[in-house]
Amino acid sequence: VPCYDQCILKKWSKFGPCSKSCGDSPGTRSRVRHVVLPVGATGSVAKNCPELLNRKLLEEQKCAIPKCTHYKWITSTWSTCSTKVSCGAGVQVRTVICAENNTAFV
Repeated sequence: VPCYDQCILKKWSKFGPCSKSCGDSPGTRSRVRHVVLPVGATGSVAKNCPELLNRKLLEEQKCAIPKCTHYKWITSTWSTCSTKVSCGAGVQVRTVICAENNTAFV
């Protein structure tokens, strides 16, 4: 068995992306740190570096995310025709609104 002081615990990696892009509950993101085994070592970290078994190699944390945005079209009914006979020569109007989470954009 190699000398234990030859096992190297690397620095934490950067946190990865959040598991969710939006929603009502937070997502999670994680980071890791690796163990570099001694030169010529075979087998697991448990076999080669038992002093590192109690060390944390994976860390997770919650990540804040925005609420999901839902767009929808809201349309009013058509107005009455501007001419009495038919609307072939007249005008009809209706309102169309793009709404995001109950906030309207005209």
